Amino acid sequence: MKLIISDIKERLSYLKKLEVQAEKSLKENSLEGRIKINSSSKYPQVYLITKPNDTGGKYLGKKDSKIISRYCQRDYNRHVLKKVQKLINGCEKFLNNLPSELSSASLENFLSEKNPVRRKFLPDPVLSDDEFVKEWLSVKYKGKSFSENNGELTTDRGERVRSKSEILIANKLASLGIPYRYEFPHKLRDRHGFKITVYPDFTLLNKETRKEIILEHFGRMDDPEYVSHTLEKLSLYGRNGIFPGNRFLFTTETSRHSFDMRLFEKQLKAAGVI
Repeated sequence: MKLIISDIKERLSYLKKLEVQAEKSLKENSLEGRIKINSSSKYPQVYLITKPNDTGGKYLGKKDSKIISRYCQRDYNRHVLKKVQKLINGCEKFLNNLPSELSSASLENFLSEKNPVRRKFLPDPVLSDDEFVKEWLSVKYKGKSFSENNGELTTDRGERVRSKSEILIANKLASLGIPYRYEFPHKLRDRHGFKITVYPDFTLLNKETRKEIILEHFGRMDDPEYVSHTLEKLSLYGRNGIFPGNRFLFTTETSRHSFDMRLFEKQLKAAGVI
C-alpha cells in the first residue's frame, strides 16, 4: 500500500506541474474566437470564426500557419487543463480519505500488531514485514561452488563473492536494508522447454510487495564472448517472463567504464525497493 500511495503522490505532483504549465500557456496565449477544421477533403481546410453567428469564417491558408498553431495550442491546453484538474481532484480525494492504518503502515503490519496475545494461537497468522523478511532470509540453499582460481572476496556480512563490484553491490544493499540472497538458484525453462537452474548474482526482496527481483551484474562487457553469453542469459530471462524493469535489474561495467553506484541506486529507487 505504501508503494501505491507513493506512486499516487508522484503522479499528483506531475499533474500539478501540467496544470501550472497549461494555465500559464492559456494566459499568455489569449485569443478571441475559434478555428473550424474541415477534414472531409484531401487537404484539411481551416477557418477562423470570430463572430457568434458566423458559420463560415475566414479561410486560413499556409501563410497563416502560425495563427493556426496558436489556436490549436490554446484548444489543446484547454483540454489538458480540464482533464488534469479532474485527475488531481481524484488523487487528492483518494489521499485525503485514506484510513490512518493504511497511510501509516502496511496491512500486514497492522494485522500482526492487532491482538498480539490472541495471534499466538492462530495456526497461520499474517506475517508482519519484519517477520516475512526474517523467514525469507532463513531459507537454506546451495549456491554455485567456487573454483580454486577464485580469490577470497567477502562482503561486510562475510559472504564470499566473485568480484569487487559485487562487494560494492552487496554492501550497498545491506546498508539500505534491502534483503537479498547471493547466487540463489532459480528454476527456469530453456528454449526447448526443459527446466534448468540458474544462479543470478543477487535475488532481492521488495518488502512492500513481497516480490522477488533478480539483479545481475555484467562486469566484462568489453569481452565479445562474455557479451554473447550475456545476451543468451537475457533471452533466457525474457522467455520466462522476466524483463528489465519488471522483476529484473542489471548493472554493467567494462575495463574503461567502472560500476556506477549512483545509477545503481536510481535503479533500486525506480524498482520501489528503497
